[in-house]
Amino acid sequence: FPSHDIHADNFKHYHNPAWEHYILGCECDNIIISASTFSWWTAWKIHQKGGIVIHSGKNLSKAGEKEFGINRDYYPEAWIKYDKGLI
Repeated sequence: FPSHDIHADNFKHYHNPAWEHYILGCECDNIIISASTFSWWTAWKIHQKGGIVIHSGKNLSKAGEKEFGINRDYYPEAWIKYDKGLI
């Protein structure tokens, strides 16, 4: 585990195993996630410890949405959907 502060510059060329990415992500206080299950589970863990989660609102590819429909329950209500006016 890193003994230094976690900062984005430390991960520019970080190619370690996925489980290490998950553990490091879970060490964050808050997170902005992509539309992936990997980031969803990281966000879930951060949310459980009181962190803020921001998401894009997308949960499937266009092909996935066409085949399965849009899952409105993908993101918990407490998570914030990113909006251009948010920042």
